[in-house]
Amino acid sequence: MSHRRVSVRYPRLRIAGGTTLPKPEASSAPAGIADSLAGDMFSSLRVADYNRLFFGNMGFQFNNWMQQLTFGWLLLLIGNSPFWLGLNGAMAGIAMTVMSPIGGAVADAWERRRSLLVTQTTAVTINGGIALLFWLDKLEIWHLLLASLLMGMSYTFNMPARQSLMAEIVPKPLLHNATALHTASMNLARITGPGLAGFLLATIGPLAVLLVNLVANCWTVSQILSIKHRPATPPRPFRLRGKEIADGFRFCWATRRLFETLLIVSASNLFGMSFVQLLPAFARDSLGTGPEGLGILTSSMGGGALAGALLLARIGAITHKRQVIKSAAVAGCLLLVPLGLSTSVLMAAPVLAIIGALSAVITALGLATVQQYVPNELSGRVFGVYMLCMGLMPLGSLPSGTLADSIGTAHAIAIWGIVGAVVLGGIVTSQWLADQRTQAHSEPAVADARPT
Repeated sequence: MSHRRVSVRYPRLRIAGGTTLPKPEASSAPAGIADSLAGDMFSSLRVADYNRLFFGNMGFQFNNWMQQLTFGWLLLLIGNSPFWLGLNGAMAGIAMTVMSPIGGAVADAWERRRSLLVTQTTAVTINGGIALLFWLDKLEIWHLLLASLLMGMSYTFNMPARQSLMAEIVPKPLLHNATALHTASMNLARITGPGLAGFLLATIGPLAVLLVNLVANCWTVSQILSIKHRPATPPRPFRLRGKEIADGFRFCWATRRLFETLLIVSASNLFGMSFVQLLPAFARDSLGTGPEGLGILTSSMGGGALAGALLLARIGAITHKRQVIKSAAVAGCLLLVPLGLSTSVLMAAPVLAIIGALSAVITALGLATVQQYVPNELSGRVFGVYMLCMGLMPLGSLPSGTLADSIGTAHAIAIWGIVGAVVLGGIVTSQWLADQRTQAHSEPAVADARPT
């Protein structure tokens, strides 16, 4: 007896704003292998405006990772010290920690598409200026540090607006998938961006990378301009007041599950991910490789992150997000020990791939937690708080870079990972004890409420 597999056809269903989504309908057409493997992995891309936002963000992230590798290599060539790498990361971190709450408040007050246009145009200007200075042979360390500071400020306004806009244009049932795909696009850029940057640095030179960055940013601007979504109600006027900015912090503090997740994300970025800024020095001084080897290392981390993000998109909603984030954060810090002990690119690349997968899990589930709890009118400000937590990653490169200047980059990475694992272990234990106390207090109340 033969069996014929039943698949699903998707005629169009119109929703608010003119976007169309699929509605299931039975069909006897055989399913392809790709459909069976992917399932609904890319379902949110059927939302036209999210499709434009998604591919525009890929160009932005592509530029971001190419720029990070290129700036780091230029600083290492000019300054010849891992301290400058740490300071460069700290410049972006300072901007993110100081400006993120303001950027989140602006995202709630101003049309989010316009916020994205302003920040992306700023990035085009900065990239063009650095490329011009290099072409004129006038580029100095302070130029790169200032550019990193300005790009960090731009990113603090960009990210809350982008995440809030995504929550506006993607229907709730598809939002988890959109978040996972967003994380996957970031990590795809982590593969292609550094790999191409390392190849161009080794074969042509930094100017080629800087020009590719400029083109990628221009592509992002064109995609944002094509987004048709407009808010249903006009944004309220923005007032730079303490109460407006503090509302996001108050909401995070009052929402315990969200606060606990943000605390784990903060510690993970400060200790577990700040080593990324030191990779140029680690590649050159510890592994004895050049920009092509650095590109392989960064792309390996991006490859692992992409695999982790796509796996999350394929699985769908995860029930125990808090436990998964905590485990991934502690494991990511512990893996910095074997990374620091690596003596070749072949040894370091697989470790970086696993760290990348764990970082994708933390990022995607952290964003999903924010979107789960935050109301739309506060989304920009809460995402501003989330950006502050992310800003601890480049900020943590300053103490780790100073340590690397004293004892060597490889040893500094391993020690910083051990410190991070200890700190995260303390945070996880304290949260577990708090859960136990809450459960112990709730059980007598439940028992008293039962009829005798």
